[in-house]
Amino acid sequence: MIFTSLRLIARRSVAHFRLLIAVITGVVIAVAIMAATFIYFDSLRNLALRHAMDRQTAASLDVVMQTSAPTGQRSSHDAILAKVDSILSVRLGEIVQEQHLAIRSATFD
Repeated sequence: MIFTSLRLIARRSVAHFRLLIAVITGVVIAVAIMAATFIYFDSLRNLALRHAMDRQTAASLDVVMQTSAPTGQRSSHDAILAKVDSILSVRLGEIVQEQHLAIRSATFD
C-alpha cells in the first residue's frame, strides 16, 4: 500500500513538475524571507538598545544591590557576598566591568 502511494505521488509529481517546481521555489523564498526578517529585526533591536545605552551617563547605568544582615556575623556576611557574586556572574557576567563593595553600619554611616 505504501509503495503504491509513493508510485502514485511520483507519477503525479512528474506529470506536474512545473507546478511542483513553483511550489518548492515559493517555499524556499518564503523561508529565506522569514529568516532574513528575524535577523534584521534582531539586529535593529540591538542597535536601538546600544543607542539608548550610549545616550545614558555611566552613573545612571550603575547597578546598586543592597541587603541587610546582622552585624558582626562573618558567616552571614560571607553567605550574602557569595550569593551576590553568583547572581552577578550568572546574570551580568559579560556586562559587569567593575565591582565595588561598601559596608555601612548603624555606627558608621
